[in-house]
Amino acid sequence: MPELLHPGVYVQEVSSGLQPIQGVSTSTAAFIGITDKGPIPGTKTPTGVAAQPGFVTSMSDYLRRYGGFRTDSFLTYAVQSFYQNGGKRLYIVRVANGATAAGLGSLLSPVSPPADAFPISAASEGVWGNQIWIQYSASSDGVAGNFRLTVMYGATDAEAKQNVVESYDNVTNADPNPNVALPSNYVGTAVNSRSEYIAFTSRVTTLPGPLPSPRFQLGGGSDGNALGELDFIGVSAADSSVTGTGLYALDKITDVSLIAIPGRGDVTTVNAGIDYCKNQRPLNDCFFIGDVGIITDVKVARTPNAATDVITVSNARDFAVIGGIDKAAGDYGAIYWPWVFATDPIGTGSNPKILLPPSGFLAGIYARTDNSRGVFKAPAGTEAGVAGALGPFVQVSDTEQDILNPVSLNVIRTVPTSGLVVWGARTIGSDAEWRYVPVRRMAIFLRTSIYYGIQWAVFEPNAEPLWASLRLNIRAFMFTQFRAGAFKGTKPDDAFFVLCDSSTTTQTDIDNGVVNILVGFAPLKPAEFVVLKLSQIVNQPAS
Repeated sequence: MPELLHPGVYVQEVSSGLQPIQGVSTSTAAFIGITDKGPIPGTKTPTGVAAQPGFVTSMSDYLRRYGGFRTDSFLTYAVQSFYQNGGKRLYIVRVANGATAAGLGSLLSPVSPPADAFPISAASEGVWGNQIWIQYSASSDGVAGNFRLTVMYGATDAEAKQNVVESYDNVTNADPNPNVALPSNYVGTAVNSRSEYIAFTSRVTTLPGPLPSPRFQLGGGSDGNALGELDFIGVSAADSSVTGTGLYALDKITDVSLIAIPGRGDVTTVNAGIDYCKNQRPLNDCFFIGDVGIITDVKVARTPNAATDVITVSNARDFAVIGGIDKAAGDYGAIYWPWVFATDPIGTGSNPKILLPPSGFLAGIYARTDNSRGVFKAPAGTEAGVAGALGPFVQVSDTEQDILNPVSLNVIRTVPTSGLVVWGARTIGSDAEWRYVPVRRMAIFLRTSIYYGIQWAVFEPNAEPLWASLRLNIRAFMFTQFRAGAFKGTKPDDAFFVLCDSSTTTQTDIDNGVVNILVGFAPLKPAEFVVLKLSQIVNQPAS
């Protein structure tokens, strides 16, 4: 407040008390699967830091950081499907087992006996690192002690020579004394902070032999052994120095709202994904998109007779009804069938095709629908076209969907005039209150948005001014959603309510430091059955 010294008008800005609540993103997805390269959560990188899930925003970004299409994994296909269908934000959780190894190599120092002067590792585990080549040569500035480190990539020396991927010029080594500060152009700092191909695993204190050195190739990289369902499901972090694996690698990533494990359409994996979203996440803030059926050997998906282990409508119904799906947690997930055919970028012959799991496509459709219409709109119907797919593995008729829809199995099918679309929007849960995907996801959106939007209230005096401010801010947020068409009702009072007063917070609550807020909303449910009653007009005789 300014000092009031001279007569006149003093202007002061007064806070309105409004703390706007921002709606959280509902379209950020996370995929779990096998990739060529990239960090493996649950391990440490060659530089000694905990490996984390990676965040990618385009297909080219993914290919650069995680590698290309593989013959033993559906993940890259799912990523492509996600972006083809409107997805934008995606986390990647790479899975592998303990038998993986990064490519390694070193240049030798000129001393006798020679020592490892440049202990270099591929930036991540996998056979991909065995195609990294390194060359040590003179720097462009000619300063004594400086050098250039060139990174190349290729299956052969000749191929690598033509494919320089990184170059570090005018860099130098560190002093052997660890108490001496690192030079500003230290090679280890430059490489370990910028390189997507290599890492120094220890302090570089000795220069190699004469310049230029021959190109040398890293070796010993391994993809490890074949993985089972538990590798994809994962486990919690062993200690604070690493993340969890599989699903549990996402424990501390708060902006994930959609999770899929593309291609793992077995009951154990689907149940684990749904349970993770409902019971393991602190805010229950995500939703699992599950496949129905599995192809154990991905190579089979490229054959003319490609098929999953869920072939018929009867098989699909059994999967949902007697297969062991956890209905109690099922409102935090939805399952889709059948798989779909798509063009195979690494296939052979004319017009190569591959049978793909639908979860990657669906995650993109969820994201597209959220961004264009809102999370309250079901990701299904004629607007939910499946881009990038050639057709379904099984053509489902109306009569056959009569069998699947009541058991909450969502179908991908061809609809006249609309093409291949998603034709179902049910969760797999048994609770009728949460039968529909948009109802559950709207509740997740509201709960998470309000949670982050009222953090300012913690430690405020627990009395009517705080309660009034909470009511004001939450009502403003809910009214914004009402105006967007997210709730049922023509008036705000019919669409939502916010209570925070002495009726929700008693003196005992106040004594215990608790303030209670009650928020209710009238959800929009999709028009799943549109009934048209048509009759003839009987002409009446003229009077």
